[in-house]
Amino acid sequence: MKKSFLSRIFLFALIFLLVPFPYFAVYGDDNGEDVNKFINSFSIFKNTRFNRVDGLFVGFELETIPVAYPDFTFLTRFGYSFILQKPGFLFDVERKFGEEKKIAVSVFYREETVSNEDHIVSTIKNSVSAFLIKKDYKDYYYIKGGGLKLSYIINEKMTVRFRSDVRSYSSLSNGTDWSLFNSGSYRVNPLITPGDEVYTSVSLSPEFQESLFIPFNMWHYNIIIEKGWNDFEYAGIGIMLKRYQYLFKTQPLIAHLYVHSRTKTIAEQHLIDLGGLSTLRGYGYKEFTGNRIMLFNVDYFFGRSILQKIPLSRIPLYDMLDIVAFFDAGKAVIAGSDDSIFEGFSLDSDNKIKSNFGFGVTVAQGLLRFNMAKRLDRKTDSFSFTLRFMRKM
Repeated sequence: MKKSFLSRIFLFALIFLLVPFPYFAVYGDDNGEDVNKFINSFSIFKNTRFNRVDGLFVGFELETIPVAYPDFTFLTRFGYSFILQKPGFLFDVERKFGEEKKIAVSVFYREETVSNEDHIVSTIKNSVSAFLIKKDYKDYYYIKGGGLKLSYIINEKMTVRFRSDVRSYSSLSNGTDWSLFNSGSYRVNPLITPGDEVYTSVSLSPEFQESLFIPFNMWHYNIIIEKGWNDFEYAGIGIMLKRYQYLFKTQPLIAHLYVHSRTKTIAEQHLIDLGGLSTLRGYGYKEFTGNRIMLFNVDYFFGRSILQKIPLSRIPLYDMLDIVAFFDAGKAVIAGSDDSIFEGFSLDSDNKIKSNFGFGVTVAQGLLRFNMAKRLDRKTDSFSFTLRFMRKM
């Protein structure tokens, strides 16, 4: 075991030292002056994390564009988990075509820890929560495989993406119970169904990505059709629709609708969870799960209109505070293997839509947010409280 561990450390150090070198190479031109041959974007924050499975995972992400061949982009993501005692990495090569570079083709290979909750909570926020207070909101599994990605930019509001890859799934268990300020144990990381899958999807979405500072008075959407073969036979369709809208010029409203259905699979890695953070905020974290889910959220930010009427100007960060009211509704079901892709959403008495309302206080446009929410299906439950950092709008 010790020899294996040392050999992995040596491999990590060797790749860390050698892989970036050609990307940062500098050559002399005909006049003897140094000339950069590559445009580089290097970061350790995009691939360094802490969670209950990897423990401390130290790595880097390097994006390189050769000056002589600007249509090519090379992405290297590499790191090492000291708990799992193995590296995690991704290599991706992309080429763009056409005068306006609207067509992109890339091939990739990866072996790394992944999570289905990346759209719920960012890696940085989750790492801070796990490191400080033993709150790890994600579940994890290990994936090996590679494939092909294609994209075509129709216009600034519409991009078509195609993806096909081979995946080998394996489970991961809790590797550590350490955190800085909390004792006890983490949630148990659920075991997935191991096996091999051939995955294909076609999606439609805008070219831009969501961020903390996305402009308002606009729509954001994503539509995906997916298919799985080999050890996992299923079909799926997902629709996400968001509206960012200013009301009364200074009061933002964000409405979000998400529906996803996968037929003929109940493997853990294909299920979708609801409850708690960013979903049904008045319920327990991941209280509901299914292969069919529907979720609706609406957040209304009052801006300074209410705070200006309250004499609280002496409290810290007063000028950066905002008050928000929100409402969530949704349901998750496990549909049978014989159901079609659109079945399983009947409003029977045993599986009604769950809903909650609540209020929150945000700092710096969502950089920090404190929520209190009340579920509406039971009167006896008290308010649920959540705190989160760096929320994606």
